[in-house]
Amino acid sequence: KRTTTVTTTRDGSHVVSGIADAVVLKTTDSEFHGYIKDRYTTLPETRDRIMATSLAAFLIVVDRSDQPVASSAELHGRSPVPPAGVLDAARRTRENILTWQPEAGVRIASVTVPYRDGYVVAGRSLRLVEQRESDVELIVGLGWLATLAVSAVVSAVVLTVVARRP
Repeated sequence: KRTTTVTTTRDGSHVVSGIADAVVLKTTDSEFHGYIKDRYTTLPETRDRIMATSLAAFLIVVDRSDQPVASSAELHGRSPVPPAGVLDAARRTRENILTWQPEAGVRIASVTVPYRDGYVVAGRSLRLVEQRESDVELIVGLGWLATLAVSAVVSAVVLTVVARRP
């Protein structure tokens, strides 16, 4: 879905344009073959596997008074504002890469660069990344519990066998 936001103020006009909810597909030369395999390998080799990723990114244009003037991002109906110091650091170093939390439960990875009389902040939500991390933690935790249960059963069997010996 194509999106464009045009904002006009006394200081000038700003246009933020892009594609919302874009998914990039790599349909050629996305091969999975020739890799090291072990007993845990479940993905079969192929020379033709489609790869996809979401590009749910946003842009915020901030004026020289550190106020958003155009944005493709909204949080409670307003553009999120980068934390104090982010714009100053971008001004000094010509780029500021960081993660920040505009409110509890919302984390953003962003890059801020100076542009004309202000800044451009490009970012994306870390919600999907955090969900994947949480899934991995759950799998590891379940694996640990299964290992603990198997160890307990094996220990009980060994103790029973040893106790029955004369």
